[in-house]
Amino acid sequence: MGTSATGQALKGVARQNGRRLRATLMLLCAVAGTGTPSATPTHAATAQAHPATLTLPCDSATGLAVFPNGENLIVVVDKPLAPLTMPATGPFATAQVIPLANATLLLLDAHALPQLSAMHDSTGWRLTAQPDHAGQGPRGVALPGLVLFTGVAGGHVITLPDATTGGQMLVATAPIVTGGTARSSGAGYTLHSSLQGLVLPDSTAGLALRETSRGPVLEAVGLHPALAGLPLPPASSDPLWAWLGLDDAPQDVLEQRWQAARTALDKSLKDARKAAQAAARKARLAAQRKAEQAARDAEEAAAEVHEDTAPTPQPPASKPPQPTAPAATADNDAETVTWDTSGDPDTPTDPTPPPQQPAAPQPAPATATATATATATATATADTPDAPPHQPTPVAETPPADPADDQAEPPPPPRRKPHGKKPASPQPATPALAAVPWPLRLTAAKAAFAAGHWQESWDLLRDSPATLPTGPHDQNAWAVPILRACAALLAGHPDNAGLLAEADVLVGPELAPWRALFLMASGADSTLTAPLVARSYPIVAHYPMPLRALLLPRMATYLARFGPADTLAVPAPLPDSSSFALPRILLELRAGGAGREETARVALENLTASASATTASFARAELVGLLLAHDRISPTMATTAYAHLLAGAEGPPAGALPALHLAHARAAIRAGQIPQAITELATLTPGETTPTDQIQSAWREVLYALIFTTTPHDNARTALIHRTLPQLQDSPGLAKALSGWGRQLLDNDHAADALPVLARAEFLARDPQQKADTAELLARAALATGHVQLALKALERGAQPHLPTDLLARRRYDEALLAAQRGDIAGAQTLLAEDESDAGLTLRGSLYEQAHQWPQAVLVLGRLASHALPERGSLTPAQATLAHRLAADALAAGDSATLQRLTTWVNGRTPLPQTPTPLTAPSPATPPRQP
Repeated sequence: MGTSATGQALKGVARQNGRRLRATLMLLCAVAGTGTPSATPTHAATAQAHPATLTLPCDSATGLAVFPNGENLIVVVDKPLAPLTMPATGPFATAQVIPLANATLLLLDAHALPQLSAMHDSTGWRLTAQPDHAGQGPRGVALPGLVLFTGVAGGHVITLPDATTGGQMLVATAPIVTGGTARSSGAGYTLHSSLQGLVLPDSTAGLALRETSRGPVLEAVGLHPALAGLPLPPASSDPLWAWLGLDDAPQDVLEQRWQAARTALDKSLKDARKAAQAAARKARLAAQRKAEQAARDAEEAAAEVHEDTAPTPQPPASKPPQPTAPAATADNDAETVTWDTSGDPDTPTDPTPPPQQPAAPQPAPATATATATATATATATADTPDAPPHQPTPVAETPPADPADDQAEPPPPPRRKPHGKKPASPQPATPALAAVPWPLRLTAAKAAFAAGHWQESWDLLRDSPATLPTGPHDQNAWAVPILRACAALLAGHPDNAGLLAEADVLVGPELAPWRALFLMASGADSTLTAPLVARSYPIVAHYPMPLRALLLPRMATYLARFGPADTLAVPAPLPDSSSFALPRILLELRAGGAGREETARVALENLTASASATTASFARAELVGLLLAHDRISPTMATTAYAHLLAGAEGPPAGALPALHLAHARAAIRAGQIPQAITELATLTPGETTPTDQIQSAWREVLYALIFTTTPHDNARTALIHRTLPQLQDSPGLAKALSGWGRQLLDNDHAADALPVLARAEFLARDPQQKADTAELLARAALATGHVQLALKALERGAQPHLPTDLLARRRYDEALLAAQRGDIAGAQTLLAEDESDAGLTLRGSLYEQAHQWPQAVLVLGRLASHALPERGSLTPAQATLAHRLAADALAAGDSATLQRLTTWVNGRTPLPQTPTPLTAPSPATPPRQP
């Protein structure tokens, strides 16, 4: 075609030859001497002193992972970093920064960095282009059903898309230098090669990596998971049942054991209170004698000072009488102390009046006497205990672990409510239980747990050790922390049951059901939790009756709501009990089939009259959701119905509130009431009826509604989008919304804001065509902001086979703009030769104007104006600019006919030049606006 070498290379990109384009344009960049900026606006710079070293500012707890992936070397920092500026030269000059929700990624050129080492110091992580001598990396230790990776503890687990396979990677960071690992295989898993941290590639589908205090743990997921680690041992009830005090005895027997343990606890508490009161009396009497003696000493000292400072001797008759009552009191304490029977019969009080003041006291002795008397009175008042309680009190903040503590004087117990009035919430711990023998407390806690009194068990164990012991120990030492965590979970305090999140790793597989219950109650991701709950259901079904009655209905309801299809048959057949009424309806509804909808509707209407307020509230909410899902009511009607349920006369029970708020928010989204939905979602926290993934799904619906279905770009909508984005975790489902938002920012001349959004969207996308489409948008934003090297890389990544025609045309436009910015006008014109789009014609016109090829500019812009300029109505600023450009080009070309036709068509709607004037063509550094 007679074009330059650069033009030939750019034409090759149009044929998806990314390597040739990259080589040519990198040569152009080197000739022009331009650096390559990062993917994000560079508002802050890092401490960068050597071209072969890159410092990532962060604290000592920030973890890092580094591993190759295709032609990239990916650096994962498990915290968001301030905007980074890459060095102008060296192997880090071409790095692309991708900001994620909870991490920061750097894409480095693996060919430019064949060697890389990492070091963590006070300034942050320092990456250096030199060999790594950190030694052997993380290693896997096979456990029953698990694989624990050592040498990489303290970091975070991040799921990232795998550009080479289209799947995902499980990445574990570490705040310490771990060394590298080679690609290897273990018991049911494969490790990716890495320079820092740990990476499991897409071949680990069906496995999950989670954080624990001992390091990341790999486990199989699903109802029938593949083997990971060692085979699981046969199911056994020991030693867990012994630790929790479980027994298959009848309920009345369990209740009798609890009452007996409670009686023994009452007696121990009463004995402890008596001992405490006796010690208090003894201390009070000693304090009283000490105060009285201090008062006498003060008066005697005052009298001596008075005699020494008197100007003349006073007659004997004028001497004040010496107080003798205190001396007599001191000689016989028993005669001066009585017991006040109006309050506590064991509380001593002192009816003796304070020592009398002299008849004519001087200022000094009067002050000393008053101070001593006040001291004695305050001491006696502070030592007065309250009335003893009539029932066992909640536990102390610290158990009597140290024998020296038993020697300490126990403070008096506080007053309690009368017996029989159960407090609405756990009462503050009292030190009274600190004097109760620990074996007695533990026995009572186990008896309460087995009988179904989990709040009482939690009250007794609240101050016990919350973590497992370290170092050599007997397995029985695990009993108390595990019992404490289980009691807290069943009493409704999952925040105090965090030990169960990794109990299967720290203790053994027999704790796996309790981990599943903890994840369910704390609102963990239901896609991972539901299979664990399904696998634990048969085990819990063999627990004693109190536990079965509490847990099985909740587990069945959870599976009915969130379980995958293969878990729905696990609870069947459900017992014919009112507690299973709701899960029975939900499971039948999910089974589908003719008539299921109407049957479920009638059953839910009947269930709204349940004696359980919580069950009735759930039934009303499910009924509204059923009608909305089958288009029986509109989203607006559903929003109103949920609002009425939330604002009822008594309001829904606390257990039903989160689910109602989530359902209300989702109905508001469908009704277009986005601000109301955002307000509802902002108050939600993960829980049993509102798992994390369900809340995330609702936030994504909000973002989709804001980006794709609401009014055009405006400040109010932008503010709502910025309020929504921080609530969302990175996922492939977020990529489409981010791509749409980036496109809108780009179309509204906010290319700098679009750049990080599109970089994040491209990285998260898994579908090849969506990834290519987003890469083209990223290239356009990079060109608009002068990031030439980033645009080049994005175009290379987006060079996929079988792309749609419109996307191919957009890519040719970007390649032409890239060539024009490098000065290859001929190559750019060749790429745009068949582009008749508004953007293509606009760019071609500007290129001809730059080359002062006025007749060609008139032809191109004339074709654009023929359909872009309306015959009637006012012109937009872009249309007026187009008319002005065409008129100026016609004058410069001497084309009076075109100028006359344009003047007639515009008809005075915008002023046109009548004489040739110097014309500055739009610079191709930024894509020209379309009219």
